[in-house]
Amino acid sequence: MKWIHKLILNIIKKGGKVPHKIAFIMDGNRRYAQTVLKSEKHLGHKHGLDRMIETVEWCSLIGINEVSVFALSLDNLKREKKEVDTLMNLAKEQFAKFVKHGNLFIQNGI
Repeated sequence: MKWIHKLILNIIKKGGKVPHKIAFIMDGNRRYAQTVLKSEKHLGHKHGLDRMIETVEWCSLIGINEVSVFALSLDNLKREKKEVDTLMNLAKEQFAKFVKHGNLFIQNGI
């Protein structure tokens, strides 16, 4: 972790109340892929997932004990096959990582 990140975490921890629970709605990954990454829509989901993992790690570091993520709606399943396949493969990959690193999560209270 960069020194600036450590500094920010310390400021947040000492600056006041930190919630015990927080929720995120993953939205805008397709738009981000098109406008910022200048890539295909489905690639934005991978980038969004990477940022969400980073965000969950930050939450753990500042003392947020419970994180809920709304990552998929039924409307997402109506999109083109390539995009739906990307979403499903990302989910499968992450669940496999969770199973593989189960002890790591238990040890860290995740």
